[in-house]
Amino acid sequence: MFQQSQWQPVFETHNEAEARVVAGLLETRGIMARLHPEPVAQAMGLPEAHAHTILVDARDYEQARKFLRHNLLQ
Repeated sequence: MFQQSQWQPVFETHNEAEARVVAGLLETRGIMARLHPEPVAQAMGLPEAHAHTILVDARDYEQARKFLRHNLLQ
C-alpha cells in the first residue's frame, strides 16, 4: 500500500483506457504512475461512472506535468 501524502494527481479522465495510456507514457519516461481508483468497473462488468486519476510521486510531479503539457495538452 502507498502513502497518499507522497502521491500527487497529475491527470484525470473518465476513460479508463486513456488513463492507462497516459500512465504508460509517464512510465516510459521513468516516472512511476498509479491509477486511482484501481480499475474494477470493467472487471465487474459495470459502466465507467467515476474519474480515473493518475498519481505520481511528489518528487516527479513537475517533470510529469511538463511532459504531459508538452505531449498531450497541445
